[in-house]
Amino acid sequence: MRGIERLASDPYAAALVAQHRLHVYRGYAEHPEWSTFFARVTAARDAHLRAGSAVSLDELLRDYTFVRAGDLASLAFCNNWTDVDSDGCGYAMRLEGTSMFVIPDPFGGQTIEIEIDAREIGHQSFDSAADAQRVVASAPVVTLRGLVSGAAA
Repeated sequence: MRGIERLASDPYAAALVAQHRLHVYRGYAEHPEWSTFFARVTAARDAHLRAGSAVSLDELLRDYTFVRAGDLASLAFCNNWTDVDSDGCGYAMRLEGTSMFVIPDPFGGQTIEIEIDAREIGHQSFDSAADAQRVVASAPVVTLRGLVSGAAA
């Protein structure tokens, strides 16, 4: 919720972040112990959407597909996932070495150089949130470079 509230000065961005949270955790929507979570995040999304503009929920959901596509591309590139399905956003990702292909092509045939500074963390479990924060803070920073372009479906 902190991330959503930090964007309160840009209500539309806050609503998009809330929608992202709802989407990421959607697999838990039917679990009774998650009902408060979904109610709180939905209420925050709707309040920010009302505060921001005359944009409807349907428009926000259409725009959210691009947030999700960017999230998937980032996750695939940073985690070296070779194939990622569209997860409802309409774009799939394929990684070959350091080249990311987005299907269908949203770039009009252009190739774009990308560079991401990241912290390199081995595959591991954490005993607590504090443990995870400590590991992330002490992890070495690496720069990932590559290319992203579209590919035919």
